[in-house]
Amino acid sequence: MELFSKGIARWMVLSLALAAFVLIPPEVLGRGPDLCLWKQLFHLTACPACGSTRALAAFFHGNFS
Repeated sequence: MELFSKGIARWMVLSLALAAFVLIPPEVLGRGPDLCLWKQLFHLTACPACGSTRALAAFFHGNFS
């Protein structure tokens, strides 16, 4: 990948992604704009990847309900 060929360590990218999941509340992800490419291309009502993203954010915030 081009991002990693420029000297950015993979652990740094993963750490930033983890920090984003910890800092951004899952409610914000649910209210945000709909940027899902799969939903736009295939006219899906519920995308599994979008649900997984919200589930990970809820997990890192301790929302297990």
